[in-house]
Amino acid sequence: MKYFALDSSHIVEGYVTITSELNDISQACFDSEFQYLNGNEKIVPLKDCNGTIWPDFIYENGIPLISQKFKSFLDENKVDNLFYKKLILKTDREEKEYYLALPPKIDCLNLENTVVDDLFGTVEHFEINTSFRMH
Repeated sequence: MKYFALDSSHIVEGYVTITSELNDISQACFDSEFQYLNGNEKIVPLKDCNGTIWPDFIYENGIPLISQKFKSFLDENKVDNLFYKKLILKTDREEKEYYLALPPKIDCLNLENTVVDDLFGTVEHFEINTSFRMH
């Protein structure tokens, strides 16, 4: 079984960024609560777009977006456990097709062997279950 980790960078100048345009879906994304999201296409006008580079992965405020090119790659590799919602990101100059791509919630943290600093809300030690289950 292969595992992949994705991350986005804010240090590259020129990337298109999303600020508050998707606040209406941010909580559902954060909690992986697909039942609060419909699969209908959504047009997202971007305000004050400060970039012209459209990355294949955008992660803003807990909302993972992937380009059409990235979605095609996932489809070709039979990644079929993501919830997709098509988004059309529009600037004054152009528009691009992206997808909200939410993974299912999984129970992977062994809470008995995890130590959290309650004062600072930081994790001092954690342990991953090797036999996790998806929700």
